[in-house]
Amino acid sequence: MRFGSLLILICLALASVAQASDALEHDFEIANSLYQQGDYTGALENYRKVAASGVDNAVLHYNIGNSYFKTGQLGEAIASYHKALRFDPRNDDIRANLRFAKQQMIDKIDPTAVSPLWMWYKSLVLNYTANEWAVMSSVLLFLLLFMLIYIVWTRNRQFVVKSIAVGLLILFVCSGICTGVNVRLNFYSPRGAIVVPEVSIKAGPGEDFGEQFVAHEGLTFDILKQESGWYLGVFDNRLKGWIRVSDAAKI
Repeated sequence: MRFGSLLILICLALASVAQASDALEHDFEIANSLYQQGDYTGALENYRKVAASGVDNAVLHYNIGNSYFKTGQLGEAIASYHKALRFDPRNDDIRANLRFAKQQMIDKIDPTAVSPLWMWYKSLVLNYTANEWAVMSSVLLFLLLFMLIYIVWTRNRQFVVKSIAVGLLILFVCSGICTGVNVRLNFYSPRGAIVVPEVSIKAGPGEDFGEQFVAHEGLTFDILKQESGWYLGVFDNRLKGWIRVSDAAKI
């Protein structure tokens, strides 16, 4: 009896999961249909409904970004495109739409304000997902261990063999560092995007503090900390200040 009851519970759970999956797929199809019909607000509502259920992937965030852009919500669109790139960093469509959305921003960023070397390295690290870097590191570690076992087993000390082992060691260390940096940038270094047309960036976490500068929709920033409903951020224009949490969306 106990086994039979357990089997029934498992079957019911699987049926429930399948039903929930079908419902999400149905909502996603409705959202796609509404988008094709030009009902971008309706499409956005359905896409967000799917996201609220726990679905988290590049296609969904890309479609949400497109819907936000079509409804004139530039900041939300830019935030969604950044989320999509986290899952699919080499997707040309996502990159193109993000680039086009940034061209609509009022605040223009001076590329010389950031170290070119850091920008190159960051772009290399973020060109692959954390999982891809982890796989590369694992493969390199396997090859390195294989070479070390080969050297010990065969007592082969030729220069070429040792050079290959050293090369694999260097590549493994570099790949491991890139994996760590990717994880930190994507998951432990929160970023935000301004989602209101214009906002006063304050010198402290409150309306009573003086204005540092005025920022506009779409400008992104690194979140240093959160306090009393405010974010302390370093913005992409290299300026620093406090912004209300309600005026920004996390990336």
